[in-house]
Amino acid sequence: MHGGCSDDSFSDFRATLISHGRKIYETALVNPESLANLDFRDEEDICYEGYQYVKNDVAEEKLGEIPKREKPFPDEPSGKEWDEDTVNELYPRLSAKYSFTDGGDRGGRPKKPWWKFW
Repeated sequence: MHGGCSDDSFSDFRATLISHGRKIYETALVNPESLANLDFRDEEDICYEGYQYVKNDVAEEKLGEIPKREKPFPDEPSGKEWDEDTVNELYPRLSAKYSFTDGGDRGGRPKKPWWKFW
């Protein structure tokens, strides 16, 4: 959807997805293809860095400090491993709407190489 994903841009995407509301967030967790139903106006509707700081701002305002993370980050990714070449099969609607490798209509968005996530 965003043309690539570093660890930072994934955090931005996740926080932005949460900002769209509980129903959209929880539906996307169960069915990622549901995101194809949404019309994002621009990149900030998909991946806005500012949203990931909201939780810290609220915690600091309410508690006077940002709580320390209790659980360490995992050493390895979780979830089911998948091959980038199968994304069209795994998520056909999202791929059709946002694909940047198949030469399809990108809704006016420029075609980007896979490594350009900005």
